[in-house]
Amino acid sequence: MKIIKNIDKKQQNLPNIALTIGNFDGIHFGHQKILQKLRLEAKKRNLKTALLTFEPHPTKIFGKNSKNRIYNLSEKVRILKIENYIDYLFIINFDRNLMEISANDFLENILLNNINMKYLVTGYDFCFGKNRKGDAKFLNDNAEKLNFEFEQIAEQKFNNKTYSSSLVRTLIENGQIKEANNILTRKFSISGIIIKGRGLARNLGYRTANIFPKKYQIRAKFGVYKVEISIANADFLPAILNFGIKPTITDDKKPIFEIYILNFNQDIYGQKVRVRFLDFIREERKFKDINELKKQIGRDIEICKEIINN
Repeated sequence: MKIIKNIDKKQQNLPNIALTIGNFDGIHFGHQKILQKLRLEAKKRNLKTALLTFEPHPTKIFGKNSKNRIYNLSEKVRILKIENYIDYLFIINFDRNLMEISANDFLENILLNNINMKYLVTGYDFCFGKNRKGDAKFLNDNAEKLNFEFEQIAEQKFNNKTYSSSLVRTLIENGQIKEANNILTRKFSISGIIIKGRGLARNLGYRTANIFPKKYQIRAKFGVYKVEISIANADFLPAILNFGIKPTITDDKKPIFEIYILNFNQDIYGQKVRVRFLDFIREERKFKDINELKKQIGRDIEICKEIINN
């Protein structure tokens, strides 16, 4: 997969492109249906496949009501490479200047002229251009005139719910990890560098690996999770994770991921890790004293082991 960022200029030596456009946050089942359709139609037409996405996420331009992301750009790129749907990833800088480009100019100058689009497939609710004028009717009206083909994927639903990034975010925020994983079709994951903590968990007899959440990262529900962790791209190991503010032992309100790796006692400070979420065990809560917290951690670990064994 080739990544191209400067699509405000005409790309040299690009093949004819079958394109889809969107943020594709989470690259969930609904997105995968679009990408599968893209690949199928590209093969029929002897075209190369491409996704045009926006960075930063457009909601960041609109301020405080914006949504945190399921995956940042680097994670999105990693997943796209692994799942091998596309030949090209076009990344366009989303700012207020882009917001002012008309649908006509975006279509003719960027999609047709700069990246050589010959086929376009989008989701059921996709629009582009100033005031969202570039809708399905606009694309159908212009397709024959400007010599490209356009198709739109129908809304993908299950149990009267629509597959969407918003739904995945809500599930993660509510601790419904299994349900979120089903829609993502993979395990929700985070990554980061292990930092030195204050040694509070170690004093309880449980040495943890600690990660701070990234800016604009979706916040899982505060609580305890069954997870698995990969250190420096090694095999995944079983672990238990607490995400929250540790109300029993500190007044610090800054959330942190604390991971206790089962049957593991190595120094991994400064190492990059990836953590995959498997199940939600319980909510974070304040205990009456340290001993009660320590007993509960022991019970959590036993529940974690039971999940592994079953």
